[in-house]
Amino acid sequence: MMKIRLVTFALVLAPLFAVPAFVHASNPPLVLAATNWEPIMGEGMKNGGYLTEVVTTALKRAGYSVEIRWVPWKRALEMSKQGIYDGVIAASYTKERHRHFNCTLPIVSDDFAYFGLAHQRLNHDLFLHCNPVTIGVLRGSAIIQTLQKNKNITIDQANNHNQNIKKLLAERINFIIGSKISIQYILARQFPNQQKNIVLIEPIYRKNQYHILFSRQSPEHANIIGSFNQAFNQNAKRRGH
Repeated sequence: MMKIRLVTFALVLAPLFAVPAFVHASNPPLVLAATNWEPIMGEGMKNGGYLTEVVTTALKRAGYSVEIRWVPWKRALEMSKQGIYDGVIAASYTKERHRHFNCTLPIVSDDFAYFGLAHQRLNHDLFLHCNPVTIGVLRGSAIIQTLQKNKNITIDQANNHNQNIKKLLAERINFIIGSKISIQYILARQFPNQQKNIVLIEPIYRKNQYHILFSRQSPEHANIIGSFNQAFNQNAKRRGH
């Protein structure tokens, strides 16, 4: 069984605060969208996973009660963009997203990587400049804009990496790109007999930083972000980071 070490997500994920909470009871709870991203966070994990627990606790310490809505990634973005949800937990920053959201300080980092079938293993810099390929991505992922610039790439979107892994094993797509730790976790947990057939393609594509994105439709988004960042910084100082 693959061992997952949460410390590799960067030490911005500090332990829970030891200061009292002052929740404004008169305010409605913040409704944040989240997507299953095990082992970082997930609907079936205790307290929604470590990242969810840190985020919700920090916001409560800053005076905000929180409700989590577990939905597919693209729905999380679109409904938050419309102001149906107040924001999204753990999203990367892009110029396009900045039109609709303001973001907190980075709350977690993760390696973004390509995976392919073992018998087709290639360096990603090589295959992206060779024959046409089909790459599986999460629906609504920020990487789509980058991939669309390469005429050799056909993009195949899925709601989760489980679907992408099944497509890859069936050779309906050539590669997957996504969270290294999450894809490896899913392979170990849900595809133990087939995981040897799927390999990580070196080098790692890039390291992503993720934030909470708060919708500009939310009238209090600037105050919420300021309060969250302050609480997060205070906790980082206690940790010596």
